[in-house]
Amino acid sequence: MAAASTSKVAPQIQLPRSLANKARTASPSTGIDKGQSIARSQDYLNSAVAALRASTRTSNVIRQLYHKDGTVSAGVVSLVQVANSGFRIGAYDRITGRFDPKGTEVVMAIAQSMDTLFDYSQGFSSKPTLANCVSTALKEVVIDGALAGELVLNKFRLPEKIQLVPYQTLTMVSDGKGGHYPQQESSGSDPIDLNIPNFFVCDLLRDTDRTYADSFLEAAANASIYYNEFIEDMRRVVRQAGHSRIVATLVTEDLIEAAKQAGITDPKEIKDFLESVQQDVTEMLQGLEPEEALVSFDNVKFDAIKAEKDKSDYTQIMQAVANIAATALKSSPSILGMRGTGSQSLSNTESLVFLKIAKAIQLPAEDFFSRALTLATRLFGLDVYCKFKFNEINLRPEDELSAYRSMQEDRILRKLSMGLISDEEAAWMMGNFPLPQGYQMLSGTGFLVGKLETGSTRDNQDKKGPNESAAEADTPTSSGGRDNKNRKDTNGS
Repeated sequence: MAAASTSKVAPQIQLPRSLANKARTASPSTGIDKGQSIARSQDYLNSAVAALRASTRTSNVIRQLYHKDGTVSAGVVSLVQVANSGFRIGAYDRITGRFDPKGTEVVMAIAQSMDTLFDYSQGFSSKPTLANCVSTALKEVVIDGALAGELVLNKFRLPEKIQLVPYQTLTMVSDGKGGHYPQQESSGSDPIDLNIPNFFVCDLLRDTDRTYADSFLEAAANASIYYNEFIEDMRRVVRQAGHSRIVATLVTEDLIEAAKQAGITDPKEIKDFLESVQQDVTEMLQGLEPEEALVSFDNVKFDAIKAEKDKSDYTQIMQAVANIAATALKSSPSILGMRGTGSQSLSNTESLVFLKIAKAIQLPAEDFFSRALTLATRLFGLDVYCKFKFNEINLRPEDELSAYRSMQEDRILRKLSMGLISDEEAAWMMGNFPLPQGYQMLSGTGFLVGKLETGSTRDNQDKKGPNESAAEADTPTSSGGRDNKNRKDTNGS
């Protein structure tokens, strides 16, 4: 009996026969006639936060709080900026999973083409760069809990740009086979059918019993609104009873006597005269600046009502409400500037947890751009898949990370010396891809074996005194293992 073949036949890739040569999704300028002005977005200045409770969509509330509430805005911007740690794009063979140099060159060229204009005869171009799309994508993941967008193709059916759309404008429609596809709401027209292969939706922490993803900050809606209402209540209390006030007392007898001397004897005219004087004094006091002098006749007496100290202390209540709001924002009081008590070690722990959350919001963006760039590369006829990966998040300055970068390069070169990775992949990992002309291939040649046996791959550092050592950062000087042994043998200690 013949042995069964153990080789696996990879499924063939079937590309769509026809794709639209323009964007199918609606943008903020869709449906507006040529030459017509596009209205600016809503202005949230001086609007009461209590009005947000009437909103029916959580994502709308979070988006409005991002524009009008400083705490929510700080939480969103902090997450986005920390998560936006830079990215790398690579292509891999679809069957073997190995690094593909040709595919990597193509996907990098596609990314560069999205950042570059080639036809300058068309006037102003609103095409966003890839870096701009990445920052916007991270923000959408935080606010909506999901990311949606279209890989827009040109008339040659080649990738031109990536157009992101708000996830909250999508409605999922059943396909009758247990799945669904999206439709986009469009003002003044029928919904846009997006059952197309170049439209992608990636969500974060979606419940298994729901079709739609929830906002990443859904729990922060009530907490942030309550926090802002508490601040507004404190502001009203301070304005009403927290400051001294000037009280002007009109001497009625003197004013009536002055009116009679002016020839005003009718009771109705005297009443109008008194109300006119009262209105003049009120307008004068309301418009009085702190540096201006207050001068009047003896028929008006002034006095100051000093504010009595209220026994109520809002500090502890405000601190508790702020902590609740910070927790709901997936952040911490230390990052949002709310911490009034606690040790520095507590802040360090909170920062570590915050970095883990920032790493989580990168996942939908990585999936989205990986799928979009994979389709873009396959349209060029390459049998590869692409990986869009963010760099590791690190809050330390780049100069302080030099020792860590050197350690990483040593490990990459060691793998290259043993032949575990190719020269192209090593260059890509170190940020020097593609290889220059005339480069001599080193993979598997063991070029580091002699150096690893005889001494360290790095120069020995001069011994420093206690003052110089105290001024240095606590970054490691070696990568551990055999490198430490070589340093010990070389230094003789």
